[in-house]
Amino acid sequence: MSVFAARFAGRKLGIMAALMIGVFLSPLNVSLTSVALPTMQTYFGLSVEQVALIGTAYFLPMVVLQPLQANLGLRFGLRRVYSFGLGLLCLGAFMAALSPSFGFLLVSRVIQGAGWSAVYPLALILIGAHFAADRQGEAMGTWESAVGLAAIIGTILGGLLLISVGWPAVYVVVGLVAAIGVVLTLLKLPRREQREPVQRFDWIGALGITLAMLIFLVGLLRASWILIGLSLLAFALWWLHARRSERPFVDPKLLRNRGVIGASSAAAMRMILGVGVLMSLPLFLEDVQGLSPLIVGLLLSVYSIFLMLGARPGGIWADRAGGRLPGATGFVLMTLGIAALLLLDSQVALLLLVAAFAVRGIGAGISQAPFAKVAIESAPENQSGMAAGLYGTVRYSGLALGSVLVGLVLSSRFEYHGTDGTGAAAVPAFHELFAVFVLVGIIGLGFALWMGQGKRAAVPVAIQEVSSG
Repeated sequence: MSVFAARFAGRKLGIMAALMIGVFLSPLNVSLTSVALPTMQTYFGLSVEQVALIGTAYFLPMVVLQPLQANLGLRFGLRRVYSFGLGLLCLGAFMAALSPSFGFLLVSRVIQGAGWSAVYPLALILIGAHFAADRQGEAMGTWESAVGLAAIIGTILGGLLLISVGWPAVYVVVGLVAAIGVVLTLLKLPRREQREPVQRFDWIGALGITLAMLIFLVGLLRASWILIGLSLLAFALWWLHARRSERPFVDPKLLRNRGVIGASSAAAMRMILGVGVLMSLPLFLEDVQGLSPLIVGLLLSVYSIFLMLGARPGGIWADRAGGRLPGATGFVLMTLGIAALLLLDSQVALLLLVAAFAVRGIGAGISQAPFAKVAIESAPENQSGMAAGLYGTVRYSGLALGSVLVGLVLSSRFEYHGTDGTGAAAVPAFHELFAVFVLVGIIGLGFALWMGQGKRAAVPVAIQEVSSG
């Protein structure tokens, strides 16, 4: 029997498998789509700006709808809403594979993002409901180890599918995996569970905070200070409403919770580092050092492998020592791995790159579970579900922040150094970007040290499984 099966035997093994397929789907979807983007650009005759919309259409609903999905899961059943989310993702994937036009493709991507927005926060709540408190870090680490595996498989499989079948096949794969997830969820997650009493729903609060987050993220992606300002106004109006509401969609007190906000902010910094390096380093390795895309892909897989290897030990460590130490250690390793990139120049240094990717990957893996664990456990018992949704939204907002950061820094530094981003002349610009990432890592380390250890509370009654006996 494998270590995995031994630790999560019987019914819990089935639950974990269903949850791992869910978290596996988003990085698989992203990596397959990334590989297929040039082919889709040619197929639909798209501009660079239109190509970017393929990612944005998936990303925006995925981020902003997580608090709403967490609330719906608690009200109408975790198993029901989680399986519905996977089913919606499945539908969107098959729609994408059959897209007759670019507009239809974008609609399918929105549906995929809306579907997956239920997966992440509800999986966190389900882990809290079905795994013992002293092993939830291990369960979260095991669950999130699927992220690294998906990144490895997606890159390799995407290339093979594009060569042999064509770009629609990548979404057929996503749809099939989502369908398997739906079946596993319906078979393995218990049908009977207690739910929150159906009370008046704060639709004004739900729509207000969702709209505010949407405007903010669009403002970031478009680098529009006007939209960012409007989003701050929308947040202020939502805050005033929430303070007067007897049962607010998101309790404003949760935004003052040190554990929830500290862990969520640390997770966002971690995502900024992940997407920032993923976007910028291939440009450096190919345009400055002249490496082939194949070699760059193999180097990136080193990071994914070590991320996968570090995820479960990080969760076990968090169970034994609390979240602060493994979370901070993860940031130290990630920052060291990025700092090593400052030693690169226009000459290829494969051993240095492999070492930097390995150290950064281990750090990213170790820190995955501790932040989620602290965020959920720091919330009051009756707000742990909303904490899961808030954590997911703040964490994945780091994707937008990271992509914007890369664009702003590189464009300004290329102009300053008078380079088009290729050759030895571009090395200083990339070094300055890597230095910014080191600063982000230090900020993330500060959040990890500030967030505390997390306080284990009893599993909320609203999400406890009802014993069949």
